Amino acid sequence: MKNLIVLCLAFSTSIIFAAPDIQTAEGRGLEHARLESERTAINSKFDALDLECQTRFVVTSCREDVKVKRIRGLDALTRQETILNNMDRKAAAARQQQKLDEKTSASTLAEKEKNRQDALTGSAKRAVERENKSLEKDREALSSKTSTRYESKAAAKASRPSDEERATKRAAYEEKQQELAKRIQRRDDGLRDLAEKQKTKEAEAAAKTAKAESAANAASAVKP
Repeated sequence: MKNLIVLCLAFSTSIIFAAPDIQTAEGRGLEHARLESERTAINSKFDALDLECQTRFVVTSCREDVKVKRIRGLDALTRQETILNNMDRKAAAARQQQKLDEKTSASTLAEKEKNRQDALTGSAKRAVERENKSLEKDREALSSKTSTRYESKAAAKASRPSDEERATKRAAYEEKQQELAKRIQRRDDGLRDLAEKQKTKEAEAAAKTAKAESAANAASAVKP
């Protein structure tokens, strides 16, 4: 009986002084290891006490007493293990939720950047469409003037302009054609510049998104 009392005191003392921080994963790991060690120690010592009971005159009552105290000791360990297991499950669920939140945050950032790029692209397209319409009007106006001039040529045949006048008009016509060609060239150059800028913006957006996702993954990897 004295051995049993000493065992219980030693067990109680070890529980009081061995108190790792179970709020952390490392602390819970140490506590699981300690409880497993305590379980092994309790079973070993109560096995020894049970063998000792078999050497006594009153074997049955001695063994029953040892059995009851073994169960009490193991029940205390089981309750502590249940608390630790519940904390482990909650911590795992919290880590999973954090990963989902970080992933959602990165996806939201990427979606906002995509919407911004789409808005810029739409604005640029509308500007190009307006320029195309302006060029088309200029073509129509020039074509209309040319047609009108040729239609009135027959009527003005009796009063043909001089060579100098024809040369002047021809030079004016060619100048307008050159100006129109320049405008078309500027439009085409603008479209090429717009395409290059769009590619650059998309590459930068993709790099930012990749960097955000990498940072989110790295942050979730270092957290317990």
